[in-house]
Amino acid sequence: LKTIGDNFGGKDHSTVIYSINTVRDLIDTDSIFKDTVAELEKKVELSLMT
Repeated sequence: LKTIGDNFGGKDHSTVIYSINTVRDLIDTDSIFKDTVAELEKKVELSLMT
């Protein structure tokens, strides 16, 4: 969590945990957000394959 926080401007581990929970909640409640996250995941997976 520290590494993730460091990569986002030196954020604290609790901020990272809060952000993860916020994203999970949005995925559960907002279909557009959920679709956007799925699209980003696919793009990341494809970029890792090349």
